[in-house]
Amino acid sequence: MLQFLSEYNFRELQNQYVYVQKDKGVEDASGIVIYVYVDHQKGLCYEELALANFNAANKQLKFLPLVDAVVQGQLATLKDCQSFILPSGLPIYSNYGAQVEAIKQRCVVSENIEQTRRVANLDGCRAWDNPDVVLVHLVHEETIETCYVLLEGIQKMFFYGVLLQEPQNDFGVHLGNIINFYNVKNEQGIMCMSIFA
Repeated sequence: MLQFLSEYNFRELQNQYVYVQKDKGVEDASGIVIYVYVDHQKGLCYEELALANFNAANKQLKFLPLVDAVVQGQLATLKDCQSFILPSGLPIYSNYGAQVEAIKQRCVVSENIEQTRRVANLDGCRAWDNPDVVLVHLVHEETIETCYVLLEGIQKMFFYGVLLQEPQNDFGVHLGNIINFYNVKNEQGIMCMSIFA
């Protein structure tokens, strides 16, 4: 039942309630219950909803009130923790409805960005901690370099996004520039490629 948080992909985690086991619990809490969401700039993030006590023997989870202020953070900080995704529709979720709705309002993105999240062919190129960031191969003649790009949208034939690194080679583009790229399938699988003349 428990598995490392890093073993889930963003499609499984996004907009889910997740139990995360912590090494150092608070009083009789063995972990926390978090809500996972995607922030376009920060990537997979979480907000604590409750402390929790998980009894592995009878597979029961008891929600406990938070003792400190609500904690928010990037999910990558918890990726080595044991966890499991909670079932949908639990009645106790109504206690956190306003908090979760506020999170959703903070994370509204354009339809262009939502479209890129729905493209499963990009999943092998995505950064684990931010599904809006993909690894793109920049190609000019015999020169190939990989850089991360923050997805901003999709056109009929290509994707586009902001270059998050300064390329080491001269492709005529720089950190912060918007570049176009394509999905290419080869013997290694699907990759993202931007070709410069």
